[in-house]
Amino acid sequence: MGASFLCAFTRIREAVFQNSVAYLQGWISRLREDKAMIIYAGTKAFKAASNILTLKAESDKGAPLANKQAA
Repeated sequence: MGASFLCAFTRIREAVFQNSVAYLQGWISRLREDKAMIIYAGTKAFKAASNILTLKAESDKGAPLANKQAA
């Protein structure tokens, strides 16, 4: 999900790869068993993607990442 968020943000569109399909199929049964898992996974993926985008924005400002993270 995180990769999907980042691809949507950057407007990257890729063809579906077989390994992606197989990976998602492996999660389908687990998601059907635990309906709350999709919310949990989506929240974590969104936070991870947001963190990556924030780090990218900070590095684009010319400030060293080490200084920003220590603050």
